[in-house]
Order: sequence, then C-alpha cells, then structure tokens
Amino acid sequence: MNTRLVLPSAAALLFAAAALAAPAPPLPQFSGETTLASLNLAMPAMRGARQVPAKPVPVGTYTWTRSDGTTWQDERSPAVELWRAAQSAGTWADRAGNELTLARARFAFPALPYEHASREEFDEALADPALRLSPKAEPAELADWVSRFAGVGLRGEPTALPINRQRLSALWEIPLEDPAARAYAFRFDPGHAGQAAAQAAWFVAILRVPAAALPSDNGAADRQLRNGFLSSIRALGRFSAAATDPKAKPRARPDAEIPEDARRAAARATIELLDDWWHMDSPHYILLSDIQGATAQADRLLGVLEALRPRYAALVPRFPRAEEPTSVVRFFRDDDEFVRYFEGTPLALAVERTAGFYDGGRRELVIRPAKREWGGPEHMEATVRHEGFHQWLHAAWPGAEAPTWFNEGTAEVFESFVPRGAGGSFEWREQESAARWLEDLAKNRDADWTALLRATLLADQRAFYNPPHFGGDVRKSYAFAYGLMYFLHRGAPLVRNQPWKDVLPTLYRALYESPRDPAGATCAAFQLGPNGADTAFLEKFAADLRAFWRASSARQNARNAKLP
Repeated sequence: MNTRLVLPSAAALLFAAAALAAPAPPLPQFSGETTLASLNLAMPAMRGARQVPAKPVPVGTYTWTRSDGTTWQDERSPAVELWRAAQSAGTWADRAGNELTLARARFAFPALPYEHASREEFDEALADPALRLSPKAEPAELADWVSRFAGVGLRGEPTALPINRQRLSALWEIPLEDPAARAYAFRFDPGHAGQAAAQAAWFVAILRVPAAALPSDNGAADRQLRNGFLSSIRALGRFSAAATDPKAKPRARPDAEIPEDARRAAARATIELLDDWWHMDSPHYILLSDIQGATAQADRLLGVLEALRPRYAALVPRFPRAEEPTSVVRFFRDDDEFVRYFEGTPLALAVERTAGFYDGGRRELVIRPAKREWGGPEHMEATVRHEGFHQWLHAAWPGAEAPTWFNEGTAEVFESFVPRGAGGSFEWREQESAARWLEDLAKNRDADWTALLRATLLADQRAFYNPPHFGGDVRKSYAFAYGLMYFLHRGAPLVRNQPWKDVLPTLYRALYESPRDPAGATCAAFQLGPNGADTAFLEKFAADLRAFWRASSARQNARNAKLP
C-alpha cells in the first residue's frame, strides 16, 4: 500500500482556526415581563424568545383480541407523555437554541399496567387523590418529579436557595445529569402582600442551553436563571387587570354547530397559554395558527377541507364503525417554528422539503407559511388537499396500513381537485406535469409497463420514496401512482365489460380483514401470484393502463364522463 503525506493548505488552516474561534451561542437574557393570566403569575421574558406550541401527545391505534377471537381497537399514547402534557405550562425558545419550560407539578406519576394508555384510562388513574402533589412535598419527591418530567437522571440532592424570599415560600435547585439542563422548583407565598390569589401548586422551571455554549458557561446560565428570572417572578394580585380580564383569543365561529370531543379540547389546550395563537372551528376540523389577520385564509382552508370530506368518502368508503373525531390543522407563520416543531421526531429530516404534511403520530395536518418560490398560496392549498386525504384516511381506516401506492396515488388525485367558485364544488382536472410524463412513458416502446406496475404495487415506503425502478426519482413514483389511481376511478369504468371493477373493492375488503397486511391486500386486488409474480391479469391491466395514457381520446372520454 502506498502512502503519502498531505499537508493542509494555508486557506484550510485559516478556515480551521476561524472555526475554532467561532463564538459560542449566547446564553439567555431576561428582561421585561410576560403575564400568564391562566396561571395567575407574571415572569421575566427571555429576550428574543417566542412561545413554542405544545406538541400533541403521539397516538397509536391498538388492536386487541378477546378470548373468543373477536377484536376491538382503541387509541393509546405513551403514559409519560400524557402525564407531562397534563402539567406543562409553556415553553419559550430563542434563535440561539436556549429553551425555557415552565410546568405545574400537580400529580405524581400513576401506576398503570402498560407503558401506553388510552386517555380515558389515564384520566381515571390521575383522578386518584393520592397522586396529588402536596404543597408540603419533600425535596426528594420534587426531585423525582422533575427527573421524570425532564427525562433526565439526577446527579445529586436538591439544594434550598434564598432567592426572592419575599414572594417565594420555597425554592429548590434540582441537579440533573444533563449538563445542558438546569431545573428549579418553586412555590409562591400567598401570605406576601398582593399574592393572596397565588396558586398553591409547585412550579418547575427548566432551562436548556445549546451544548456549544457549555464550555464558556462557567455558571453563567445558572446566574441568569436565578438573578434574571427567579428573582423577579411573582404572583398576580387578586384585582390586577391581567388576573381579572385575561386576553381573549380571536376565534371565528361558523354558523354550523360545532361538536365537542376530546381531540378538539386537547388541541385548544396546546395553545391555551400562547398569546399569539388562536383557533377556528368547523364541524369536523379545528385550525390553530399564530398568523395574525389570517382568519379569512383559515376560513377558506377549512371550507375546502369540509367540502372535500364527502368526496373523500365517495372515492374511498369508510370502514364500518370508524369514528369521526375532530381533525386538527396547525398553520405556522414562521419557517423556523415549523421546523422546530418536528425536532426529535421521525419527520424532522423531511420538513425542509415540504410545504406541509400529515403527522400521523400526532394526528395533525401541519402547514408552513406559503413560499412564493414554491407556488405561493395555490401550492399550499394543493398541499392541504393532498395531506387532508392522508388525515381523513387515517381516521376512516383505523389501524389499517394502506399500501403506499394507494395512499399517495389517491392523495395526488385529490391534489388535482381544484375549487370552483365559493359553493364547495370542485373541478377534477388532470395533473398536467404527471399527465405529460405518463403520456411520454406510454409512447416509449422500451418502457415495460408490467414491470413498472408490479414494482410500484409491491414497493414499501422506502422503495416508493427512493424507487430503484425509476432511478431513485420519487416524482416518478408519485406520478405513476397518480396515473394508476386516476385510471381506476375515471378510465377503468369506460373499458369494455369493466374487467377492473373489482380491483378497489377487493383491496378494501382485504385491508378491512387484515389491516396490517398492505402487500397481501395489493396481491389480492391484482391477482398476483406467489411472491408477487406476474400474472395474466396484471399484464392485461398494465396494457389497458398504458393504452389509456397513450390515447388522448380515452382521456377526453374520461374527463367527459360522470364523476363517481
């Protein structure tokens, strides 16, 4: 093996020196005052910080089997996340990466049989009076509470501090193993002048600083939190304006009756303490946003989603006994907030490339600000129509794993539903770019449509979004899936003798009977042989699909036909 010594260039050395000399992120500074009327307190504001919306608790659908072989489903969440959400009061973050969380330590963690619990199960357990955290709780009990809430181990015993003794009856520093986190538990003194209305509960403040700031910290973060925050936090007086007349959130109520359910209430709770956020209700949706003056846009988006619901159901029937919980839409005004909202989740890597998406774990359709370079509001509305189908299908097929080609192909179909006027009607157009590509592919003599169809149908999520059969171009995966679903709904009914009329009904039945087997449902729908081997059925279907996209007359007949 030959080796050689490579010396860095002067430019590289200068670059490295500059990187080493890069200043550490600034530690938080506190000034002014933020009033939290619902908590009856006022606290110093972290300079340059904005309130961060509370992240909804992840939800999963579980299927249970009785002794007689029958099954039932319920929705469950990590119990510790439900416990944290019940006591979190708010989070503020600045652009340097400093994050301050305030919580009310009200309950100890309940003993539950499983790590995941339904909300009803959890609420019942939390109602046990023995779980109430006493104002006279021992420091060790507070430390255990803080450790579980922060998700970090302890590195020592709590220490009592003498800060702000006029307003606080107790203040404890809780040492955490994470060097980037500082935690303090405190309680107001209702005997202090002007604090007779103070809440008796323990409050906890947790400050997290960027890891890059630690080498230059030398206790500065602790000093800032103690001297800038804890020294000035106070309870509001019984007759203060903020305590008696809390700021009302803008809320537009449509004429239709708004049904209440747990999901709608939980969505409102995530913005309860956020001054900039407001919500708008419609019969099946609640939209949350921090975009001031955007009520007309919110009303339009909700109108589009409400008008699409019966069309979703017309093309894709709901499973029997599927419930219709409120669907949540979250609309951000700021790109940074949109990205930060998904930190630490599996979707974090995808947020830079999308105008919005449906987050199944949180049951939310999340939208970022409309980007002019992406097509502005029109592109954003197309994204809402697309992602709105994913959200609707998640509720309509509870516990089912829809094949990716079906899920994305149908969403692409609805993306091309363009609102027509203000009456809730739509024009079902062809997607121009997808249609052009499909037409060119259909005329390409070298294209093996049977092989492409088979690969698309059998692709799992990884293969669909990075398709080897399309050279890794995910846009072609979407276009082909769109072409397949468009043909099944608009072209296949016009084929003589309708040989493909049972494809989708067979898929639906198979998924209802085996909801976690999308590949099996696909094979049943297209009569694929063992291991997805090609059959005469698939070859004939691929030929008709190709003929449809090659012939402009067939597509014109489909556009003129009565919509399903």
